[in-house]
Amino acid sequence: MGSQGEYEMNGGHIDEAPRPAPRDIASQINCNGPNVNDPEVPQWKRAMLDKKRREEEAKQEEEERQKQEEEDRWKDVPAWKRKILADKEKKKAEEAAIEKEAGKGQLEMEAKLAAMPEWKRNMMIKKIYFDKPVTDENANQENN
Repeated sequence: MGSQGEYEMNGGHIDEAPRPAPRDIASQINCNGPNVNDPEVPQWKRAMLDKKRREEEAKQEEEERQKQEEEDRWKDVPAWKRKILADKEKKKAEEAAIEKEAGKGQLEMEAKLAAMPEWKRNMMIKKIYFDKPVTDENANQENN
């Protein structure tokens, strides 16, 4: 088989003509973004890039500072106790997330009820109230 333009048949596969080595392409591409010192970059863009760089540096410094504080906090605590305290914090965070989600659902329900006509709102409130299981807390609220 002969050559077909830039392609050659090779064992039933069509291969492209030789490509430049990857290091040649990589040397042509600037992955760091625009050069701030380049005179073609407008002043406003230089200022924006500089501000973005400073914000990223500040964020990294803050993360490092927090990490160091966390290490200092735990340096005198035995490993077995660290694990127990970490598990407690994780459990508290999960409970807080659940409470936040429950509060969000309640706010959504209040918004729905506020948008309904009064007769429908009253009917929904009664339905919600009677669908709740009777507990000591509910009984105490009724007596007050």
